[in-house]
Amino acid sequence: MNAEDKASRITLLRAALRERTGNSVLDDLARASILSGVVGDDPELLAVFAEETAPPQAEFDVHLEGGTVVGHETQAKPLGNFMRFASQAVNEIAKSISPIQRLGDRLIVEPGPGSVRLVMRVPLTAETGKTGTEPAFEQPASVETRAIEVLADLFTEAESDAIEDSPLTAAVQRLSPKARTQLRLLAKTARESDWSLVGEVRRRGIPPRRVSLTRRGAARLEEEAQQESQASNEAVMYGVIDGHIRSESLVSFIPEGQRRFKASVMDADLMNQVAHLAAEEGIRVRAVFDVYERTPAGQAEVVRRSYTLKSVQAAPSAEQATLV
Repeated sequence: MNAEDKASRITLLRAALRERTGNSVLDDLARASILSGVVGDDPELLAVFAEETAPPQAEFDVHLEGGTVVGHETQAKPLGNFMRFASQAVNEIAKSISPIQRLGDRLIVEPGPGSVRLVMRVPLTAETGKTGTEPAFEQPASVETRAIEVLADLFTEAESDAIEDSPLTAAVQRLSPKARTQLRLLAKTARESDWSLVGEVRRRGIPPRRVSLTRRGAARLEEEAQQESQASNEAVMYGVIDGHIRSESLVSFIPEGQRRFKASVMDADLMNQVAHLAAEEGIRVRAVFDVYERTPAGQAEVVRRSYTLKSVQAAPSAEQATLV
């Protein structure tokens, strides 16, 4: 099968999976038939099937391994604490990244079958749709869905190499003190239990995302979350976007005359703007960042900076700017 035929087949598969009869039983039977009769064991079609049949709101499936986990069992108290802190962390992150000041605790955290497994998910309600009557497939991401994705971003960045200008500091500092407290308690529980977290974030229309957090990553996240609030400086820079990772909410930026760095991107619409600008290679942009600086005790010079992107737009080339 050539590439054109495969693309056409994927388009038809997506359309078929998005069809709704209004009867959940019939819809489930239709999807099962598509899986066995059309998708089969084709890796590309299986990936499309996973995207299109994932929950319309985020679901974070987490497996706990190592430490106090023996077989399918672990100690009840730390597990209960982990579930509570996870729910509260997502709730407080949601309030940090949205104008909402009060938010009901709608997140569901439940044990899953198999190993020591937890599933964090956002329940479907009429409120997540624009009109309250839209089919589930068309529901926009709720603030809790975005908060779960931010939590996954933080886990991923905590696992990355602790480079000098890691965006983890900025991503954590952007959160409210309450959110950082719950994040610290969540990471502390994982570290003290010597757990490794391995999981997957699923949301309809987006490829499943693998997420992990080792004891080392939990310790790093705990350390960042317990830092006192830092004032940020706004910096306007001209340069080029050197790449972006949508699944991790990161952008790589090369400022003119300076070295490349990574910045966190907390807003989904802003990430769309980044992706649009990055599609044109070498385009000059004007970017505004919040910059968090850290100076260790006893040292006079700043040795660590962390960036979060506030806005970005296309800018005239350096030659055009000089003429103006």
